[in-house]
Amino acid sequence: ALRDAGFDYAFITVGSIKSTDLRRRLVKKAEELGFMFPSIIDPSAVVADSANIGGGAFIGKNAVINSDARIGKHCIINSGAIIEHESTVGDFSVLMKSVLVK
Repeated sequence: ALRDAGFDYAFITVGSIKSTDLRRRLVKKAEELGFMFPSIIDPSAVVADSANIGGGAFIGKNAVINSDARIGKHCIINSGAIIEHESTVGDFSVLMKSVLVK
């Protein structure tokens, strides 16, 4: 009904505890319906211009995404997390306040 009403974008707000299966199923269904996925980046986050953020990703408060980092689709980068230079975070990953090193 939302697609018929003219909505083109969806954002999956289900987190992950031990498994990303539910988020993956919801994304698949939304894709089948033709939805596109924006990334949501908190204004307090610092994201390098050269970083690549996949669709449907969430970047939380005070997160730092450094130069040439790649964030996959539908990732959750929680508040205060730091993704260092040239690091890659795979699709559907969830990061808490930590450092991911390539």
